[in-house]
Amino acid sequence: MPQLKVNGQTAYYQHGGVEWGEGRPSVVFVHGAGMDHTVWQQQSRALAHHGCNVAALDLPGHGESEDVAGIETMADYTAWLLAFLDAAGWERSVVVGQSLGAAIAIELAAKHPARIAGLVLIGVGLEMKVHPDLLEDTLHNKPRAEDFIIAFTHGPATRLGGAPTPGNWMLGSATALLGGCGEAVLHRDFLVCHEWEGGPFAEKIRCPTLVVNGNRDRMTLLRAVKTLTEAIEDARLEVLDGIGHMVQTEAPRIFLKLLRNFIATRVG
Repeated sequence: MPQLKVNGQTAYYQHGGVEWGEGRPSVVFVHGAGMDHTVWQQQSRALAHHGCNVAALDLPGHGESEDVAGIETMADYTAWLLAFLDAAGWERSVVVGQSLGAAIAIELAAKHPARIAGLVLIGVGLEMKVHPDLLEDTLHNKPRAEDFIIAFTHGPATRLGGAPTPGNWMLGSATALLGGCGEAVLHRDFLVCHEWEGGPFAEKIRCPTLVVNGNRDRMTLLRAVKTLTEAIEDARLEVLDGIGHMVQTEAPRIFLKLLRNFIATRVG
C-alpha cells in the first residue's frame, strides 16, 4: 500500500491501482469517523483507471496511518490534510469527503481556496452534533457505540442484506472497520464533529460543489444537508432515494456516475 511522510509520520493511501501521472485531475477521498480508505474502493479504482490521479487516504490513527499527537479539532485534521496534499505534490485537487471527511473538506476549501478545484460532500451539515450518550459510549462502551453507528449509518435496504455488490456484507464490513479503530480515535472523531461549526466556512466556499445525500440518512438529516447546500454559493444537491449515510457503499454505481459527471463538467 502506498505511503507518504506527512510532517515526518507515515500516512497511507490507495491510488486505485494506477500510479500517478502528469496532466491528470487529482482527486483525494477523505473518509468518515472510525473508517478508512476502503469505503471508497469502487470509486477510487474506477477514477484511477479512467484518467485521474487518486489518493483514498487513511486519516491519522485510522487504517495504516500513524496517529498524530495534538489532533483535537477539525482545524487540526484540516491542517493535516493540507500537509498530505503538499507531500503528494498536488497543487489543486478535487476533495471528496464523507461526514467527518466532508467537514474537513469544507474547512480546507474555505481556508485554502486556491488548492481546491471542486468539492463533493456526503452526509454533512453546518453542524454535526452528537448525542451525549454516543459520545460517552465511544470512550467507555465501544461495542454499544458500534452497534448504534452501524444501525444509524445504513439505509433499510442495506440492513436487510440489499448489497449492490454480490457477496458484499456491508454491515459486516462496517463493523470490522469500526472494530479496528481505537477507542480514543473514535471518540476524538465524534467529539471533533460535535464541536465543529461549519457556517463560517461554508459561506466562504467559491468552488463548484456537489452535495450528495440519502433521504434515509439518520445521522445527517436531509433538512440539515439542504441548509448546508444553500449556504455554499455554487452548490448542487443530489438526493438518493432509500439510501442512508454511507452513500459511497450503499449506492456505489450511482455515486460514481455523479462523481465522474461532476469532474468532467464542473471542474476546470
